[in-house]
This record gives sequence, structure tokens and C-alpha cells, in this order.
Amino acid sequence: MTGDITSSGGNLEATAGDISAPTGTISGSTMQVGAGELQLTVQTLNAVIENTTQDNDILFRINDGGTTANIMTIDASESRVIIDGEGQVKKANVITLGATPISYATHAGAYLSVSLDPIQLPAISSVGEQYVLVNNSGGPLTLSPTGADTIVGSTTLSNQSAMTVFALTSSDWFVIG
Repeated sequence: MTGDITSSGGNLEATAGDISAPTGTISGSTMQVGAGELQLTVQTLNAVIENTTQDNDILFRINDGGTTANIMTIDASESRVIIDGEGQVKKANVITLGATPISYATHAGAYLSVSLDPIQLPAISSVGEQYVLVNNSGGPLTLSPTGADTIVGSTTLSNQSAMTVFALTSSDWFVIG
């Protein structure tokens, strides 16, 4: 350590220097933990929490009745936030569909700009999967299920309008809007 450490009212203050420990450092407006993988800084009056290792995540953990559980993960490689292992928060993804068939792996949770009639819904692969369909084709479009799946609600998507289609059961698409 360089500089002085003083105590006033129970607080430790470092003046004119850094505090180093085997597992991190505190210097000016930056605190690093480990070999610097976790860095806490103040930049232009903003608090910044940063994992400085490429594509590594930031995990928020709790003790739930004696069991350690992740309640939130900031997933660096996927650019998403996972809450409680299931919910995800991310920016809206708008996909212009064209002749590409709708697929769960590519399109679930996205806003789909559709223009071809009919709109062929995929076979339901997961209860809860959903698609937001936006029609700006100049005319109405018709929804069509695959196989034994059924559609509950309107199967017509008017021009300049949108609807959400979600799988409530393993064979029923429900339409909102």
C-alpha cells in the first residue's frame, strides 16, 4: 500500500494512494475484484458494474431457505437478462418474414412483419411460445394452423394492424388483437 489510511467516525479513508489485497484493488473511483474480472467504477456520475472478461456473465444470487439460487443473470454472450431462470428482458426484435416459414427457434418472441397470405403458423413446439404479427402488406392476411393445431380467435389480420398469437396448450393457438 502507498499513501495513508485514516479512520474518522468508523470509516476508513485512503489518501494519496491505492489499497491492494490478494483478491482485488481500490484506486480512485475504481474497485476491482479478483484479477479485475469484476470492476465497479464511477464514470461521469454514473455507477458502472462491469465484468471485464469477454462473454462472461454477471450473476445475482440469493440464499432461499438455505439453498443458493440465481435470481438474475446478465448473459454477456447472448446480450440478454434472464430473471429467475425463465423470464428474459431484451430489446424488441423486428423480423421481416417474406417467404421464410415461421419457426420457434428463430422467431418466437419477435415482432414479425408479414406480407404473404396465408400466414402459416408452425406446429406448436412449446406451450407459451408466442409471435407478434404485424401486417403492412396493403391488404388483409389469413392465419393458417399446421397439422392438427387449431386457432381460437380471429384468423384475419387486417392491414396496418397487429395481433399476438400464443400457444395456450400443445394444440391450441390463441389470438389476441
